[in-house]
Amino acid sequence: MRRTVSMVVLAVLLEIISCANLTRAAWSPPDCPRQCSCGGQVVFPLYEQLRTVQCFRPSETVQFPPDTQSINVEFSPLRQVIPEDVFQGLNDLVSVKLTARLTTVPQGLFRNLTQLRVLWIREFRVRQLPIGIFDSLRELEQIWIEETTISRLRGNTFSNLNKLMFVHLNNNQLARLPANLFSSQPALALLHLQWNPFQTLDYRVFTWMTELRELGVDSHHMISWLPNLMNLPKRHFKNLEILVTYLLNEDRYDSIRVEWDTMVYSHEQWYFGECPPDACEFGACSISYQTPECDGVMAAGILLPLSLMALLGILLLTLQLCRHRFKCSRSG
Repeated sequence: MRRTVSMVVLAVLLEIISCANLTRAAWSPPDCPRQCSCGGQVVFPLYEQLRTVQCFRPSETVQFPPDTQSINVEFSPLRQVIPEDVFQGLNDLVSVKLTARLTTVPQGLFRNLTQLRVLWIREFRVRQLPIGIFDSLRELEQIWIEETTISRLRGNTFSNLNKLMFVHLNNNQLARLPANLFSSQPALALLHLQWNPFQTLDYRVFTWMTELRELGVDSHHMISWLPNLMNLPKRHFKNLEILVTYLLNEDRYDSIRVEWDTMVYSHEQWYFGECPPDACEFGACSISYQTPECDGVMAAGILLPLSLMALLGILLLTLQLCRHRFKCSRSG
């Protein structure tokens, strides 16, 4: 029986590999651009097999095959301008990864990419993006804007992207975010804001995020602006599971993933998994649902009121008994 199951599993795996190879072999367009490679490929972060074109620093204008589904292109750092129509006519395109040190971003760069689900732009050398650059991307689910000099995002930057679920704004020059930046993203589940020079952050940025499950910030922002989240309605982050903070050491960035419900804000700072000072003075303490929980011996601050209440209860009960006996003796 086990041998039969193993043979079936092996057959299924071989079939999957065979299908993948057939897909790869089936798409090898004769018009693949120079300095590019074309073929079927599983594309991150969709984890889907797509007709993919990859180009590394092409020296000429790239003409992509019209049935391309995924593009990963890195232009030379010396190339600061690209044609506005570089992605036009690609009606099947669902994923774009664009690395370019553009000093001017064409307003219609992503126009008519109505099927695009993932957009990744890196190293842009501009202070802000053109108005409405993302307006036609109504199917967009994930966006990465990373390692740019962008210092400002308008409040309507993502206004037409109501299917947006993942937003990565890492390593830019953002000092603030408009309060209504995510007002049209009811499904937003992940937001990363690491390595930006934020001076402050309006807590209203988060008022729209009822489905947020993961939040990424720098560790030094925890004290400076994250306490403002206390102004939000109680249990606003009821779905938040992971808080990702990043610490900078000499060699690299280290990430620390912290369960949101194992945090508490007290004494003007955040405590991760450990209790604030004196929360459980004489007993073991843990944090659950942002509330210190004491185990073992009760803390003195809790034990004393309980003892006084118990003593008062005993006195009242004794008084009632005495009154009852007095009434009984008089009636006798």
